[in-house]
Amino acid sequence: MLAETASLFRQQGVPVWLEYGTLLGAFREKDIIPYENDNDIGIMAKDCGNLAPSVYAAFETAGMGIYNRSVVVPHKRHLVYDHQLKKLTMSSPYLHLPCLRIFDQIERFYVDVYSFEVVSAQRARALHQKQQILLPPGYNFEQSLVCNGEGLDPEGTTAAAVTGYDVLRLRQSFIQEGAGQ
Repeated sequence: MLAETASLFRQQGVPVWLEYGTLLGAFREKDIIPYENDNDIGIMAKDCGNLAPSVYAAFETAGMGIYNRSVVVPHKRHLVYDHQLKKLTMSSPYLHLPCLRIFDQIERFYVDVYSFEVVSAQRARALHQKQQILLPPGYNFEQSLVCNGEGLDPEGTTAAAVTGYDVLRLRQSFIQEGAGQ
């Protein structure tokens, strides 16, 4: 399902790369981690919010469902303990962190799609001065970063977690390789 998902995105002109546990498995295991029930990929934030109807149609034709943050996902709504409110409450039926979820028709396996954006060295320096970004060790403000878009809002008021310079270089190589495919 992961290979087919990546292929469908690339056929539609949307570059993708491995993320989170899927990237860890590729690096450490040279394979998908056996006990995982999902895969994680990244796409640029500009692509995540502006997918053409043809992308949704391509997934449907391939027998996969795809939903975004605006779709109510009934099985996501369940009783949870809210640590901030310190009480039981119902969880939200919407996706939060991934910008998209792609699933097989029986919903036993899925691919979460996370959004990323390029942060210029100048913006990284400004966010760093305000203590609003976590930078990779040894980062010297000489190149742009690829950061998880979830932690960056237009005003730059939320901390962005950027982990591991080598992972960033690996992400950038996936972007560069995928852009031409």
